[in-house]
Amino acid sequence: MRRSEPQRARQAGPAAQLTMSEIDAFKVQMRRCWSVPAGAANAASLVVRIKVFLRPDGSLSQPPQLINNSRLLSGDSYFRAAADSAMRAIRRCAPFRMPADKYASWREIDLNFDPREMLGG
Repeated sequence: MRRSEPQRARQAGPAAQLTMSEIDAFKVQMRRCWSVPAGAANAASLVVRIKVFLRPDGSLSQPPQLINNSRLLSGDSYFRAAADSAMRAIRRCAPFRMPADKYASWREIDLNFDPREMLGG
């Protein structure tokens, strides 16, 4: 699971960006909650992209949104299982521990749930 490039703040002034160690700490939180769906065909290609909306306390401010839903719309049951698993992981892990002073840089995060990272590939 990797975090996409930090989102630009939707407010005036520059936002403090997350450091690599802060991003890694966030990944560790997510890895504890996410399990790669077993038995999925081409599991390595089941990268699920989700936009997460957070409050300053790290809780979800609205439901996560699937970004790459074309495979879901095509009826790909393996992708559906992977997407459902990623969505459950986000809900299960919240609230996230994030640096409060950098809220503008993590209030909206695009996440990539990539089985290759979980499987060590």
